[in-house]
Amino acid sequence: MLLSLVLTFLLVATVKQEVSAFDPCLSSEHQDIPHLIGRSTNCPQAIKSFCDNYLLPGWYKVPLHTPMPTTCVEINSCGAAFPIWMNGTFPRVTEGIVEREACMTYFDNCCADTIPIKMKHCSTFLVYWLDTADSCPLMYCFGTDGICEETTTVKTTTAQVAETTTVSEGNDGTDGISEEMSNVETTTSQEAEVTGVVEGQHHRSDCNSSVVLAAILTAAFLINLATVVFTYFVTKKEIWPKGREYIY
Repeated sequence: MLLSLVLTFLLVATVKQEVSAFDPCLSSEHQDIPHLIGRSTNCPQAIKSFCDNYLLPGWYKVPLHTPMPTTCVEINSCGAAFPIWMNGTFPRVTEGIVEREACMTYFDNCCADTIPIKMKHCSTFLVYWLDTADSCPLMYCFGTDGICEETTTVKTTTAQVAETTTVSEGNDGTDGISEEMSNVETTTSQEAEVTGVVEGQHHRSDCNSSVVLAAILTAAFLINLATVVFTYFVTKKEIWPKGREYIY
């Protein structure tokens, strides 16, 4: 009898020691809450929202600045039709694990159903023990002013860029390049043609200038020649005046 009491005492002490040694703040004892983006109270119900009826029971980590709301949350919030919020206060770091009650908002009823949860303040972050929700329109709320969409815009932009790249490359990836090279060749041909026209115009202009210069020089030469001839005859008349005879 005494031996059984001693064994029972040792067993209870061992269990208490194991329970007290458990710390959900350790990274090996918790995981990040899935789909944290979109769980904020400012986020309406999403068309393709994540439902917490797929959430497995366990400890989940959230940042210190995005705790579960402690006041009534309206329907169509936290990315769900019926959000779940915590009806209680936040524990201090020294309090360890505390038990709290979560409430589900259902139309005008802020606490139409309750879900038991646990919580611990880990100094730099928070951990919650959450159970699986009963149905798909239910989601646990975290934060009050967070981001409501993940990367829809980035995906759309990436798809548009990929589509643009595909069109530019062509069906086999070379049509676009060939088209660009053809455009370059056409542009080069046009530039060469324009250059040839300009050079031809310059050449004709130089020829015309040469002809005009030659004509001017020829005219000047003829004028000078006529002047010399005219001057010669006039001078000759003055040297040989009329009425004077010369004896040879």
